[in-house]
Amino acid sequence: MQTHPEDPALTTFASREDMYRLIRLCMVKDERHFDKFDRAMADYFEGVDSLDMDELLAKLTDVPKEWLDLKLDPKNLTEEQRRLLKKIWLA
Repeated sequence: MQTHPEDPALTTFASREDMYRLIRLCMVKDERHFDKFDRAMADYFEGVDSLDMDELLAKLTDVPKEWLDLKLDPKNLTEEQRRLLKKIWLA
């Protein structure tokens, strides 16, 4: 796992295996359910390796622009989040 350089609270995953282990750690409370969890994850992520990213990105043009507009309401942000956003916007 890697942390975001500007905000250490933001974590990115280096691999799908890291993501899988973290999710399993958080979701499975009893080891007897590991097999059920593994089967559910396998079903959910079946075919992910064969996705064509160019094709997916091309489909994004079909999404209405207003769905992609990000509107942040400052009253819902902490002071730290406001400072971080201001720093990013001014960079």
